Amino acid sequence: MNPSDVLLVATAALALIGLVYALISWRAGYGAGRILEGLGLIALSAGLFLSGLMKLAYDLVAALIGWGASLVWTTLVGAGIGALALAVVLWLVAGALNRRGVGVRTKEDIRARREERRAARAGKGGQPPAGTRPGAGTGAATPAARPATTSTPTAATGTKPSTAKADGSGDEFDEIEDILRKRGIN
Repeated sequence: MNPSDVLLVATAALALIGLVYALISWRAGYGAGRILEGLGLIALSAGLFLSGLMKLAYDLVAALIGWGASLVWTTLVGAGIGALALAVVLWLVAGALNRRGVGVRTKEDIRARREERRAARAGKGGQPPAGTRPGAGTGAATPAARPATTSTPTAATGTKPSTAKADGSGDEFDEIEDILRKRGIN
């Protein structure tokens, strides 16, 4: 069979598939997007044939068939084909994971992680606690440097203040609780 005849039949088959897809989409009421996809497949097949790219695809398939027919199977060839198969599997698995959002960081994730790092740095020495603004001035009072007032609830009730609030780590836990609450983790 002449290659141009094969190409003409393949083009007609692709156009027919596009037409059937567009008609089924129209009858089922899938919307204009699906109908345009079918019409696009018709235009693609015509464009490939008229531009000569369908001949290029035919030559590629013929070359692959010739390569496969003359292939001598060795361990090196087997390892190469195994590596190609592994690459395809990894590519498909990665696409499935990306579609489901597994391992993908959103802007909210990045923002929450940045806040957690800031809170962790604030708990270490030399950094102001998370509740104070960094660089607010040299004379800014830190919670430890503020004078104790007698109007605090602990002084009025006579109870002992908790150690978490005394060393400033309670603010960190409050921030972490807020972050977890925002993300729906309780």
